[in-house]
This record gives sequence, structure tokens and C-alpha cells, in this order.
Amino acid sequence: MSTSTSISAISMMARQLIERSKIDELLRIEKVSALVGLLRTEIYRRIKLGQFPAPQKIDGVAYWQRSVIAGWICND
Repeated sequence: MSTSTSISAISMMARQLIERSKIDELLRIEKVSALVGLLRTEIYRRIKLGQFPAPQKIDGVAYWQRSVIAGWICND
């Protein structure tokens, strides 16, 4: 394996690790709204109807896991 090939392989592995670490990133409502294309009020309306994942509350602030939102997008 040449040096440029090994550097390229390491770079690809590093990018994959970075992407995996982003999967469970906690998102605030503004980011969730932008990702799913729904207004904040519509997100909360759908939560009440059981049509959207409920957030986790940390110190009274709502957060969604990126992986949960990605799953909802894929299944919606």
C-alpha cells in the first residue's frame, strides 16, 4: 500500500468516525425544525398526536437526538 493510499484510507475512516459521532448529537427545536421542514408549532402539535418523537428534557430544555430525527425522516 502506498503512502497516499494509506493516508486516504485513514482520512476516510476519520470522516466515518466523525459522522457516527454526529448521529447522536442533541438538537434544539430550531435545528429540528430546519431538518424536518416543519414549524415549531407543527412539531409540538404532532408530538401531542403521537406523530412526532417527543424530546428529552435536560434542565427544562427540549432536545432531540439526531438519530431519532433521522429515523423519523426516513419513516415519514
